[in-house]
Amino acid sequence: MMTYNTAQGPLPILVDVQSASKANNAKRHRNAVASQSFRQRRKDREKEAADKLAELEAQVREISKDKEREKEKISATIEDEGRSAITEWYSHTKLGPVTEPKKTCLAL
Repeated sequence: MMTYNTAQGPLPILVDVQSASKANNAKRHRNAVASQSFRQRRKDREKEAADKLAELEAQVREISKDKEREKEKISATIEDEGRSAITEWYSHTKLGPVTEPKKTCLAL
């Protein structure tokens, strides 16, 4: 309660300070709830992104391993086919078939 001095004497005036305070508290509470839900959504999105990144990195590793295995297969096939072609070519020449060189130890 507040008083206002007039010519007739003090005039009591009722001032409602609690309703404004309640409105501010309610607004503060709504903002706090909204902020919390925003932070939670952001956290969820970051976790989903991290999970997706880990999944994609695993796929990249697997594809790289597959690539290396295929590369080794191709190299082995080319090497075998090349060796076969050279052997076949030499078998038709005067030099005769290609054999592996003998491993000898030279005494010095």
